[in-house]
Amino acid sequence: MVDRRFWQVCLLCLLTLSWGSSLIAQTTNASITGIITDAQGGVIPNASVTATNTSTGVSRTVTTNEAGVYTISPLIPGNYELKITNAGFKTKVQTGIILETGAVVKVDGQLEVGAVTESVEVTAQAAMLQTQETSVAGVVTQSQLERIPVNGRNYTRLLVLMPGTSDIRRSQGRGDLSGTQMVSVNGQRTQDNNYTMDGVDNNMMFMNSPGGSPPMDAIQEFRVATGNSAEFGRSAGANVNISIKSGTRDLHGSVYEYLRNEKFDANEWFANRQSRGKVPFRQNQYGASAGGPLIIPKLYNGRDKTFWFGSWEGFRWRRGQTAQATVPLEPMRTGNFSSLPNTIFDPLTGTLDSAGRIIRKPFAGNIIPAARINAGMKSVVDSLLPLPNRPGTVNNLLATKGQQRDRDMFVARVDHTFGQKDTVFFRMLEQRVSENIPNVSGHFNSLNKYDVSNYGAGWNHIFSPTAILEIKYGFSHPNNPGCPSYSDGLTRAGILDAAKVSLFDKEALCDTRVTFTPQGYLGSGGGGGETILDRNHQFNGKFTKIIGRHNMKLGGGYTWRNMDAAYSNPTNGTADFWTAVTSSADVANSGNSFATMLLGYPSYIRRGFTVPRLFARQHYLEGFFQDDWRVTDKLTINLGIRWESGMRPWDTNDALGNLLVTHDGTGYKAELMWAGVNPMTDPVTGKANQPPKTLGYGRSLMRSDMNNWAPRIGIAYQMNAKTVIRAGAGVFFNSTFMQEINDLRKFWPYLPQQEISYNRGATPDFSINDKGPSFDSTQAIGGWPQNPNNRSPYSQQWNLFVQRQLLSDMTVDVGYVGSSNKKQIGYVGWNNAPTPSPLPINPRRILASSGFTGNMDGGSNKFNSEYNAFQAKLTKRFSKGLQILANYTWGKVMDDQSSLAEGKYMNMFDIRKDWSRASYDIKHAFKVGYVYDLPFGKGRAFGAGWNGITEAVLGGWALEGIIQLQSGVASNLRTGIDRANVGKTAERPNLLRNPNLPKEQRTVDRWFDTSAAVMPDFFTWGNAGAFVLEDDGRAVWDISIAKRFRLAERHSLEFRTEMFNFPNHPDFGSPGTTLNTAAYGVISGATAARQIQFALRYMF
Repeated sequence: MVDRRFWQVCLLCLLTLSWGSSLIAQTTNASITGIITDAQGGVIPNASVTATNTSTGVSRTVTTNEAGVYTISPLIPGNYELKITNAGFKTKVQTGIILETGAVVKVDGQLEVGAVTESVEVTAQAAMLQTQETSVAGVVTQSQLERIPVNGRNYTRLLVLMPGTSDIRRSQGRGDLSGTQMVSVNGQRTQDNNYTMDGVDNNMMFMNSPGGSPPMDAIQEFRVATGNSAEFGRSAGANVNISIKSGTRDLHGSVYEYLRNEKFDANEWFANRQSRGKVPFRQNQYGASAGGPLIIPKLYNGRDKTFWFGSWEGFRWRRGQTAQATVPLEPMRTGNFSSLPNTIFDPLTGTLDSAGRIIRKPFAGNIIPAARINAGMKSVVDSLLPLPNRPGTVNNLLATKGQQRDRDMFVARVDHTFGQKDTVFFRMLEQRVSENIPNVSGHFNSLNKYDVSNYGAGWNHIFSPTAILEIKYGFSHPNNPGCPSYSDGLTRAGILDAAKVSLFDKEALCDTRVTFTPQGYLGSGGGGGETILDRNHQFNGKFTKIIGRHNMKLGGGYTWRNMDAAYSNPTNGTADFWTAVTSSADVANSGNSFATMLLGYPSYIRRGFTVPRLFARQHYLEGFFQDDWRVTDKLTINLGIRWESGMRPWDTNDALGNLLVTHDGTGYKAELMWAGVNPMTDPVTGKANQPPKTLGYGRSLMRSDMNNWAPRIGIAYQMNAKTVIRAGAGVFFNSTFMQEINDLRKFWPYLPQQEISYNRGATPDFSINDKGPSFDSTQAIGGWPQNPNNRSPYSQQWNLFVQRQLLSDMTVDVGYVGSSNKKQIGYVGWNNAPTPSPLPINPRRILASSGFTGNMDGGSNKFNSEYNAFQAKLTKRFSKGLQILANYTWGKVMDDQSSLAEGKYMNMFDIRKDWSRASYDIKHAFKVGYVYDLPFGKGRAFGAGWNGITEAVLGGWALEGIIQLQSGVASNLRTGIDRANVGKTAERPNLLRNPNLPKEQRTVDRWFDTSAAVMPDFFTWGNAGAFVLEDDGRAVWDISIAKRFRLAERHSLEFRTEMFNFPNHPDFGSPGTTLNTAAYGVISGATAARQIQFALRYMF
């Protein structure tokens, strides 16, 4: 039963909505505000102030209140002219007012005594200073989007132009096939950002990643903001809002084609090293956009009130992808390991010495007798593992396969103005993306899709110059079905039957295959299959009331979230084989994981039964109040309070399971929960088909967190005409994403899942051909339960900045940003043993007393992080042919878990020892984007009178580019095996000294000192800290050279040559960090070599 508190919250939000609302939507519009005074400084009430958009001709008129204050909002971003009139004073006209997305621009006016018919015109640009609010924000403009070279032309690639953004090459969350790049902003995780389009939701809920990515020719600009007022929420990271272009009074548009071909590119660094040629590559990106007034001859003329815009883009990408992997040598497939330096030991000969170490006898000649080779695993090896085609034991398989990616996008928008009081808009985006990626083994291709439908509509109503209502509706529908396609004629059931393996279900979504993986080698991976469909309806708005010097806003909003999903994991199944089974503790670097596989002794099994299907639903409610108080002409205080619901999602079929773990003072206890009728046998009652057992947590099996109150405060003080000091602080909550309920759907009893550790003792206790425990049994239950008492993650943030206007079109911001982030979610071993020991693992697990002996990586929000940074930003608007956006960040992120399932922790009972650099910590980062029209040709400083050949050859040239320099991220040393015997798949080693080599000594074959770390003794923890290795930094310079030909007054043709990684400098990937593997200390990947793209653009 839904309790009274739920209905109270609903009533509160409905009342809030009756006033208007605006919540998870970002403000896509802008505002102009100011005070009108006379020459003596006295305020002038009832003065008329008119703002006119110079592109559309649409104007808005307000009057000043008794305090002489006016605010004109909401206004579409663009260029504006401001006209101020009042009886007895000369009319004042201010031109050159540039409104960017979300900006609040202060334009005060001092009127001179005289006749209204007299005019005083100010043509200089209005001040760029941010004097009215304290968010840490920046805008990437239309000219930067169109002209800065971006490989693949996805707007998210330019997020790095904002200070505090970290472009990391280590994924924390889910991106998409459209080329979207996820970034960390101001020390938050990559999935902690909120993406909106025209103020409505544009996220994919599963891992909170960006939804649709419109063509860059369709984007007016986008704004990245942190430390926001109470209007903004849903994320502790950045609010990233895209503003789609609107039509203007005149027809404008573009037609373009961007072309790439491997013949223009440099060869890859590792390809040169291995004497390989370039792989075939083709990329075509083409499209058109247009916008203007809606005019239907003889029927309708909307030149000054109705505007339309549309954009379409196609993208075709073909590449002969070269991949490399490590596979066993041919003699090894028959048991002959005589060519390897590692001694192979017989698992059946194991004994414990006086120290509790496992001592074994070696196979004679390092050869496993044919009679000892498991026939089932030999079948898997022969049918699914390819032979090497290159010499050596590392990266000895090289495969070039054809990849393809297709994308089509369409965007349309209509804006209409009903007189002075009402404006409406409607916008749609349709995106279709498909991808075909072959596997290096040659047995299957991954077929993926990422389709998005996103619709937005808005209505603004002006009750009076001091009372404004803004309402928006949004519908977002990301959809990414994907299944592998097999080319070898084999089936999942056939492979399992041939191997005589009955551990795994013979059916899985997409017929996905079991993955048999010897540690450090290419496995028999069968690919993953999943389908995730989001359907979100969002209603939000905002009511603004101006009283004296107070600009007050009251808002509320509601989102109805729907996510339907089906998965192959964990039913597809995993069997891992470790080196430890064929090693001996008295011989260093002994054993081989492929030998363990041939013998048929798995170290770790994950399996499930049935295909999980989820139908998740969630109510998301929020509300806020904000007061922007202009205390004096120089001082503005922003005060706000925000509330966000933390209501948990549920499954419409009530097919969720979870585990409640408690501690009674003597030990840990665990109790199973289920949301519907239990199809399995209840371990307590011994009966099947038992009724729901929710233990007071409701059908979501997790407690809703309804106490998410987020106060915000900001102070902006304008010291003089060119300097502003800003300070802000607040609490920011991250909204629930669907990863948690997804994992509850994969838990017992509706998807019986088991994670089992085997063969940890002196002699093997389990063969791959054994059946394993019954799925009806709870002993080996595995999966990803969630702490039902998890709270909403939140961040306490603060900032202090000084902004200085250097020129009329240039500002610099310098300041400090800090945050303390609490209740971060991460996955840890819920059923590990508390201390290392040689004793059998299962009886020592902390939940063994409750009957659970399986591995579980459960979700808990016990993790924390901190961020401190110095930041600087230089902004120069486009003038005299030059535009610059540059930033520098010197910061540090510390945490004890950097992502959901990173596995940074070593001992789940003492995570304080894992406090270290975050995996996405970047100490130094400098980025600059620039646009520069060379000063030669018509309309420029030199050659304004050129004609004919001179203009065609020497005029109209431009240079554009982006430079990115940053320190390296950190990597974590790992043992690869459970040396401590606590149930964790990998721990950290013992560190003898600093493993980082001087830069001049680093090579791709030995990036760090591989002898600086050694395996800890069995049944002990390693002493190495987390993330002690530093990867290569980044040094990227992309440039373009453009030549524009003027064809007529408003028509031009532009030819562009764009070079990505212009210096052809390799930035190396992360080295292998698992001890005793072939890839240890070795780097096998680097950023792409120089790539050249040609483009032709027609603009009108």
